[in-house]
Amino acid sequence: MKKHYVLDFDGTLFNIQMLWERWLDELVACDVDREDAIDKGNQLFGEGFNLRDHGEQMGIEGGELDELVSGFEEYVQAEALTMLYPDVVPFLQEQDATFTLLTFGDHDFQHFKIEAVGLDEYIEDIRIARPERRKSLQLKELCKSTDDEVIFIDDNPRELVAALDGGLPVTAIRMMRGGPRNSDAHDGDGERWQMVTSLAEIE
Repeated sequence: MKKHYVLDFDGTLFNIQMLWERWLDELVACDVDREDAIDKGNQLFGEGFNLRDHGEQMGIEGGELDELVSGFEEYVQAEALTMLYPDVVPFLQEQDATFTLLTFGDHDFQHFKIEAVGLDEYIEDIRIARPERRKSLQLKELCKSTDDEVIFIDDNPRELVAALDGGLPVTAIRMMRGGPRNSDAHDGDGERWQMVTSLAEIE
């Protein structure tokens, strides 16, 4: 049976922590309190984070905000490949499989990052989850549309739990890249899903 990999992006394929720390540095340079920026950013992550909304919440506006966002987008375009984990492209090249990206966030910002790392040639479909259309719902729709073996890889155990508790016919794998993001142990680790630190560990 052919395999269909459904891959999370941030924290699974892309080092979002590196991007986040750089953005925080930029905000601090604009006299924003770092801890306040982290708190407000965490609130936005649940809705769909983008640079402009976060900057506005931190009190940056007008031309200063425009310059901040455009400058940071130029940085992302120039440095995005350094944030793509080194095992990603070899895995996509070597597998005789179908690939879908299933990521949560702001539609435009997620597409911007994905295009910046140049994964378009390997990916059949890009799906952006939102609070009103969670990953589990989109995964359910995908499972109904294919006879392939669906393998769902995400760094967030809550997303894996939602898929499995929903009875979806998927093989779940938790990506553990290290660092502070989604690093806490979970009861499902090693029981309900395999744990890997690299795509190269997946057979």
